[in-house]
Amino acid sequence: MKELNNSIKFLKAGEIISFPTETVYALACDAKNCIAVKRIYELKRRPYSKPLAVFFKSIDEAKKYLIFTKKAEILAESFMPGEITLVLEKKEDCKLSKFLNINTNTLGFRIPNHKFCLELLEKFENPICATSANITGMETSTKSEDVKKYFDSAIYIVRRDNEESSKTPSTIIDLNGDEVKFVREGSISFDKIKQALTEGK
Repeated sequence: MKELNNSIKFLKAGEIISFPTETVYALACDAKNCIAVKRIYELKRRPYSKPLAVFFKSIDEAKKYLIFTKKAEILAESFMPGEITLVLEKKEDCKLSKFLNINTNTLGFRIPNHKFCLELLEKFENPICATSANITGMETSTKSEDVKKYFDSAIYIVRRDNEESSKTPSTIIDLNGDEVKFVREGSISFDKIKQALTEGK
């Protein structure tokens, strides 16, 4: 409970935190706080042309900010919460930070299947910007010591190294437009995605 309360306190203060997910450790902040989102780019040394994803607590919450197509509905119902990121078009009145994806009107989102993450999302009033906790181009962090090696005391780190993770980033599917774009294959195979879409027709 202390780690949860501390995480919420830091997020509300516009700070950056890192916590474990069912895939890898995340580097995260309030998705509505532009200064905090820019700070993540600085910490990761990530070009602004590369988008960041958002964690939502539920599909209904994601629908407040994103436009869901039939295919998005199928994949969200089939694999969320879980190790999949869907890229969808943002609603015109989307009130998330413009720096999450500065060059397009799309946004990648995920609903993590992880107890701590879901509790954090439930108790924190805003969606959370989340990306892998590493310097761009370097190995992703699968334990708190990895995160500390990259960022030391610059952020608040939730230490839960006794928990299992897949150590594999999420599968990314871009559903913006008519064609399905298979961006990155992670724990959920592209074949499973294709099967779900075929069966959901």
